[in-house]
Amino acid sequence: MLNLLYNFLMEDFLLNLKNNFDFFVRTHFSFSRKNYVEKNESKEGLCEIEREKILYEKYDLEYLKNNSTMQNYLENLYTLDLLDRYFTPHLNPLPKGERKNNKKNYELGEGESQTILDIGCKNWAYVKSEYAFFKKYCNKGRCKI
Repeated sequence: MLNLLYNFLMEDFLLNLKNNFDFFVRTHFSFSRKNYVEKNESKEGLCEIEREKILYEKYDLEYLKNNSTMQNYLENLYTLDLLDRYFTPHLNPLPKGERKNNKKNYELGEGESQTILDIGCKNWAYVKSEYAFFKKYCNKGRCKI
């Protein structure tokens, strides 16, 4: 029994000693990683793709093209292309008389707003394209991002 008590006190003492040492190191030394900077890669050959030219001009993608990897730029173009093809009609209002008779999905009218939320963003790589898209269409307080 005395042996068991001794082992318990020794384990507690060693754990306390370790914690004190860890605390001392954390308070007197600082460790941090350098900031991540994505290196730009050449986008040669993409200028031949007509859709890339259209999106580049429509959404002013100069900053993205000059400050991203090829994979990141292509992923942003893909996301922007999807938004441009399938979401743009929902941000252009129909005249009030046509709304009821229209078989298309509901579209925003004047004075109406829409809330936008990206749930489950896998790595934030395509956020720049979402920002460019909603910046263009969410003026006048029509969308909450």
